[in-house]
Amino acid sequence: MSVQVKIHTGEVRALLNSAGIVDLLQGQCDQAAARCNGLVRWHAPMKAQAYGAAVDNGRYSAIGKVYMRRLGKDGLAVAYEDAKHNTLLKGCGW
Repeated sequence: MSVQVKIHTGEVRALLNSAGIVDLLQGQCDQAAARCNGLVRWHAPMKAQAYGAAVDNGRYSAIGKVYMRRLGKDGLAVAYEDAKHNTLLKGCGW
């Protein structure tokens, strides 16, 4: 017994860029960014969160991103902290 499946790529792309998928990705990215911000060890208080989350529309699907924010003078501190403690990897579950 064999089954033949025909995939309509346009419809799959529309599904992967739909509002439901974007909301799901945004929620997961926000949780990962919150975990990253919870792991940060600062010696001095910062004015904003060190890590942020965003969802972009890609060519084929929505793309969720967790990133280090560059915050002026604090941006270098974020990069050094992440390099020393691997905060971004740990917060995202790697």
